[in-house]
Amino acid sequence: MIKSLRNIFSKPSSGAAKRSKAELAAAMAELEAENAKLRFRLPVWLAGPAAARINGAAAVAPEATRDGSWLVLDRSWRPGDRIELRLPMNIRTRPSLDDPTVVSFFHGPVLLAGALGHGGMPQSDIVANQTAYHKLPPIEVPVLRSAAPDALKLVNGTPLTYTALASDGGAVTLIPFYQLHHQRYSLYWRTNSHGR
Repeated sequence: MIKSLRNIFSKPSSGAAKRSKAELAAAMAELEAENAKLRFRLPVWLAGPAAARINGAAAVAPEATRDGSWLVLDRSWRPGDRIELRLPMNIRTRPSLDDPTVVSFFHGPVLLAGALGHGGMPQSDIVANQTAYHKLPPIEVPVLRSAAPDALKLVNGTPLTYTALASDGGAVTLIPFYQLHHQRYSLYWRTNSHGR
């Protein structure tokens, strides 16, 4: 019987991103001694073969080569065994469900948002009436030159921060949506060349 399974999750930004790729360390297990199969579902955003280490040694996991499959670890477990799962990530695009000419950018599972600044916004986020924000004029969201994942360039020294060129020659900074606060943003992008 598996007595406990403890998950120690490292966010993608906690590791050093090399170009447009990073790895995610995912799980640690403490188990009573027994034979058991542990199955880890591989996500659709997987950028290459998943890898597992058990107590620091590479584990053989032949089914870990494609998304939607399972990484299976079958062995006799001992208390204190440690599992480390690495899931390679890179930049990917996802077309909008209602308009395939509009895309969103992701780094693995992380949705990237374009930071579009504070222009035309109130000086303070503290307002007496929240509906005052409804009266703000909309902004023009830039059209990007390309929807190709390699069109995003990693900003050196800043994990999960990218720039993309707009069709007007300007640049748009994309950061994880969960890090974006107190400014305008876009999650959806029209481009001059779809997927190229």
